[in-house]
Amino acid sequence: MTSLRPKNDVENLCVDEVVRRATAEFGFVQIDNDRGARYAAEALARRLDLPHEAKDQAMIPLMGAVEMIVGNDRQSDKHFLKCVVIPNGPIHVLYLYNSHETQTRALLERLANVLGYSMSSE
Repeated sequence: MTSLRPKNDVENLCVDEVVRRATAEFGFVQIDNDRGARYAAEALARRLDLPHEAKDQAMIPLMGAVEMIVGNDRQSDKHFLKCVVIPNGPIHVLYLYNSHETQTRALLERLANVLGYSMSSE
């Protein structure tokens, strides 16, 4: 998985600031709060070995996560970057098919640059 994280141990940008900077940089930005929260909650649930009630409590802060799709051409079905912005956490990049990572590399680099983040593969 590819993720974006702040450089040099700087704090994560808040979700609203990530969206604001992306909107200023790209031709279009699409946000989905429900999908972002669902992704963040499912990722956390897979990592936690907790009773159901404790997982629910741990997931509450993640309700601010958003799925964000950025690109230059709203009509393109290849040149868009899909990611999940998690409050106080890394930005997870979601590739939809094998060549999608290669096709979106320039968009990923632009997003990392405008946020002041670095890219990492996990």
